[in-house]
Amino acid sequence: MTKLFRREAFEEIGGFVREVMWDGIDCHRCRMLGWDAVSYHDEELRIVHLRLMGSSFKSVYHGRMRWGRGQYFMGTHPLYIFAVSAYRMFERPWILGGLCILLGYIKTALSGMKRYADPEFRSYLRQWQMLELKRRFLGGREKNPVKGQSTEERLQVDPHRIISNLQTESPADVHEEESVGAK
Repeated sequence: MTKLFRREAFEEIGGFVREVMWDGIDCHRCRMLGWDAVSYHDEELRIVHLRLMGSSFKSVYHGRMRWGRGQYFMGTHPLYIFAVSAYRMFERPWILGGLCILLGYIKTALSGMKRYADPEFRSYLRQWQMLELKRRFLGGREKNPVKGQSTEERLQVDPHRIISNLQTESPADVHEEESVGAK
């Protein structure tokens, strides 16, 4: 994965966090602060991952446990990690991969590991995750966060709107401001 940030956005989010799940924290902090975090699909820029998503240099099981640990560190809501784990049970490695994510989360929670130190971020993340579960399971469609709104107003939007719009456009139609960290 390659990430591009506007300098102002990168500075505002405080740069990268030196911990597992840094790549989730940066995107959610962008959204929280009103920046648009988007993905851009271009066949000419396609990156082929030679390793299963969520695996590590040791094994896919170790990688999935690490994924669960990172989700705990980031501040993921327990219901959301349960839903993610259940979803991941339907892909390789069948059932065990999802269970390893959940086990990594629970094991880390019981160990008392520190969490990402920004309580406002964790609150935003959990509210976003609950809205995402609602959207996926109940069909709710909100809009994307806008800087300057209250947390309640920011949480009334769909963070995937821009991503789905970008993926339907041709590369010639995509503008410079539609990169991670665009306002």
